[in-house]
Amino acid sequence: NWKGSVIRFASMVLGIAFLILMYPEIMQQPVLYVFLILIFGMSAELHAESKKINKRIDVLHKLLKDDV
Repeated sequence: NWKGSVIRFASMVLGIAFLILMYPEIMQQPVLYVFLILIFGMSAELHAESKKINKRIDVLHKLLKDDV
């Protein structure tokens, strides 16, 4: 759902802010951009897997509902 996506995005932004606060030299190196790319890639993959799992749960629920 959209609330989970917003929470995941906010936690990623907070994580990056924490890294910048703890290690300000990251801003001067391209490492931050690599972190951003990896984080957004993982977020997209997690979202896709979540959608697949939810579809499977919906089908299972429908099968069980029709079975009763």
